[in-house]
Amino acid sequence: MWFYHPRRVDGRVVKDYLGCGQAAQLAADLIAEARDGRAAINQARKAEQDRLDHLDGAVDQLDRACAMMAQATLTAGGLTDARRRRRGTAAAAGADR
Repeated sequence: MWFYHPRRVDGRVVKDYLGCGQAAQLAADLIAEARDGRAAINQARKAEQDRLDHLDGAVDQLDRACAMMAQATLTAGGLTDARRRRRGTAAAAGADR
């Protein structure tokens, strides 16, 4: 097995060549181990992101339900617009003057 490994240093590509001896095998094993470690970290990050996305969906549903309940409570109490005025109060006050 021949070992040849390109890598970036300060934006340039540097190529390492170690031939086919024990040093080459050791270097190949170390690079494979590092690659496997990065893959495991990426997989754990993806699993955590999926878990958080699921929780975000649940929080969004809860937020929508709370907003609907608040609107229903305000409407049941007679408040009809964004300024929280009672139905007919502003119209009646303006008509009397």
